[in-house]
Amino acid sequence: MPAAPTANSPVTHLRDIARFACLMPLLAAATACTLFDSAGPDVAGPPMDPGTNAWSAAELVNELERGTDPERRLTAAWAIGRNNVSAAAGALTRTVRHDPSADVRETAAWALGMMRVNRALPALGEVLRHESDPGVRFTALWATIEIGDAAAIPVLQIALSDPSPSMRERAAWAIGANAPARAPTQLITALNDDNADVRATVAWSLGRIADARSGRALAAALDADPEEDVRIAALWALHRLGNAAPRAAIEQALDDPDATVREQAEKVLRGNAEWPWPRPWPMPRPRPYAFSDR
Repeated sequence: MPAAPTANSPVTHLRDIARFACLMPLLAAATACTLFDSAGPDVAGPPMDPGTNAWSAAELVNELERGTDPERRLTAAWAIGRNNVSAAAGALTRTVRHDPSADVRETAAWALGMMRVNRALPALGEVLRHESDPGVRFTALWATIEIGDAAAIPVLQIALSDPSPSMRERAAWAIGANAPARAPTQLITALNDDNADVRATVAWSLGRIADARSGRALAAALDADPEEDVRIAALWALHRLGNAAPRAAIEQALDDPDATVREQAEKVLRGNAEWPWPRPWPMPRPRPYAFSDR
């Protein structure tokens, strides 16, 4: 029996070449989209006809929804997002929920974020609620943050219950970065999260929003949270509430066992408290894995 091909064998290289050749029509379609879309509305470009740009978009959608090869579907999703093929947004929202390949679903989520498709928010919410693959959920959250619309706040709240602390922390950061007029109840409740980094970021978010309804929960965190970083963040958030903050809770923090917390309480009472750490950064942009072997 012949030996199995190794990673560097000629057989493997031939297979890679064959795979690449199969994907070439999709890459050519992506290039056509780039050539015609990049010119912009005020620049005269080559005439569009069914054999060029319009055909390319239709072929990409057809491959995405009807193709049998997951690598080709992944490449189609990447090309749609890379070239902002708006006519394919509906196909992406279906793909991100129903494609059998996690890599394809993740790339579809990436494409929706690249295109900032507002009407994709319900589909992204379904992904955050039901998707089992953490990479797909991660990218769906990134896409929701990229869309950045007020309608994204309810979708972000779903991620506050994600099994991953990193996901919950980023969702809390994004809600605060959007600074809605009122603090969502789920965000206030997240001050009881079992992860200290999440709780501290929730406090930052509540301080950004500065909704008086969060004052009681912040005071409770200041009084009882076992982590000094969370208590410091709660003090900053109470400072942001201004006159709506329960002053008695801040004064009580002058007797906190941690010197840094006591110092922060003094600053709050003097009215010159500042956020003591760099603000949480948004999540990095995921990279699409065209030709991935994952």
